[in-house]
Amino acid sequence: MPHKRKILLTSLIIAIIYLAVLIPTAQEIGLTDDVDFYMKAAIKYSEWITNAFSKAIKGDFTGFTQSEIDSYWNYNREHPPFAKLMMGISHLVFTKWLKIANNIMGIRLGIMILVSVLGFVLCYTVYRYVGFTAAVSSSLLLLFMPRFFFHSHVETLDAAVASTYFFSFAAYLASRKSLRWSILAGLVFGLALSTKLNAPFFYAAILAYWGVKNIDEFRYIRGSGLKFPKVELSLITMPVLGLIVFYLIWPWIWNDTLKRLNEYMGFHIKHYGIYFYYFGTIYEKPFAPWHSSFVMTLITTPPLTIIAGLAGIALIIFTLLKIYRKRIKIDEPQQVFYELLLINAFITIGTVAFPNVPKYGGVKLFLPFFPFFAILGGIGIQGAYEFIRKKIRTEGGFLKTALPPVLIILALAPAVYSTLRIHPYHLSYYNIFIGGPKGALKVGMERQYYDIFYTDLVKWFNNNLPKNAKVTFLPNNKEYIRSAPYYKNDKLLRDDIRIVDLNTAEYLVLTHEERWREYPELYNKYKDYPNLYEISVEGVPLLNVYKLK
Repeated sequence: MPHKRKILLTSLIIAIIYLAVLIPTAQEIGLTDDVDFYMKAAIKYSEWITNAFSKAIKGDFTGFTQSEIDSYWNYNREHPPFAKLMMGISHLVFTKWLKIANNIMGIRLGIMILVSVLGFVLCYTVYRYVGFTAAVSSSLLLLFMPRFFFHSHVETLDAAVASTYFFSFAAYLASRKSLRWSILAGLVFGLALSTKLNAPFFYAAILAYWGVKNIDEFRYIRGSGLKFPKVELSLITMPVLGLIVFYLIWPWIWNDTLKRLNEYMGFHIKHYGIYFYYFGTIYEKPFAPWHSSFVMTLITTPPLTIIAGLAGIALIIFTLLKIYRKRIKIDEPQQVFYELLLINAFITIGTVAFPNVPKYGGVKLFLPFFPFFAILGGIGIQGAYEFIRKKIRTEGGFLKTALPPVLIILALAPAVYSTLRIHPYHLSYYNIFIGGPKGALKVGMERQYYDIFYTDLVKWFNNNLPKNAKVTFLPNNKEYIRSAPYYKNDKLLRDDIRIVDLNTAEYLVLTHEERWREYPELYNKYKDYPNLYEISVEGVPLLNVYKLK
């Protein structure tokens, strides 16, 4: 089989594996407190598309007036629309047209498809620059990172921005000597810009990289002035075409563009505080210490994945040092891949370390880091393969064929086990480095976040609560009031069960979230009430249902 076809087939199989794993597990994962922001926005945006364009076909362009646009697009204008459009279109196709998914699943399919495309692109890119073992292992290591696994299902922006950021990385690599890919890189970068604020950091990184690589060609010539090196075309197309795409797919900024862009940027510059419980301290402002992103990665990623990733970093650094010292020589595209891989791995997690950058929600704010770290893990596994092959001095036969899948399975098996064992409570996953969930609780880490309305709790409500039961959630009842209707709309939660304030409630769901300062008082007050139900992970309670009346 020709090499390109082999790469394509392998990458397609990886994408199919992603879908085959993500889709069947989606129904068991609870609703986050973001559902009322992004699911509602996704549906509104898709409704505008169908209404505006169906009118336009008939010669009626009133759907494109500012008042009509604003009636749909004013909602959740805090973030650009691409991820929400993906969710809205998938809802339109799978829920409205094909009628094969409920509303929640129809929305989530947009994210799961996008992440599956990420699996394809990641595998294809790594296979092209490194090899089969690194490509397959890195794409599967990413899928079975428990917290990334969770975000790959749900109606939020974080897995989407991890995907579009990586698409920009892959497109840039392909664009360096290609006019077609330079144009595509600009369009893909526009999608990243249209997902979340992370994309400009990528462009800054590659621009700085280009400047450093060509620093010797910056020179002043007397009489001629300052001379610049030849600029890569993609460095021009990415901001130009990227901004055009950003503008075209966000109708909310079609009118009063500068004013609305200023409002968009201002929201994030002055983002409201969100609590983060980290080593026994509740942080809001000032934000958590600089090291929190690195520590959270270390303790919430499967241990063998961490070890493989660190080995990959070491291998790349040693390889690059040998290149710089002219001891070895490799293909220039592969060298660029290694250099940009390290740079983007650091950028995606390092920017969160700055003192004035928000830190909360476990690892969600630096989710774009994990595709790069998974690649580093894949390179570490391929390095182990090459080391073993040299030791056993074989160039062919069964051993050479069998060794890569054996190594991939050995490296992947603990991550798969951890992910499936803790399903669907992936945001409570902690690894052995901190002693699992019990160790994390002991040292003062968040045992859960995102105010998740678990599906197991919904099932228990349906089977055990009396008719017209009144339930409250503490410490943060308002989020469950907003998310419960989505279960009811899909007939997953009994319609007679009501989420109410504490003063009228008959049942209390105490979610054990210590980032809320009132939690210790609430726990001490209600811990001796009749306990009807508990959800726990490895002996650590996540919530308890108490009877109040």
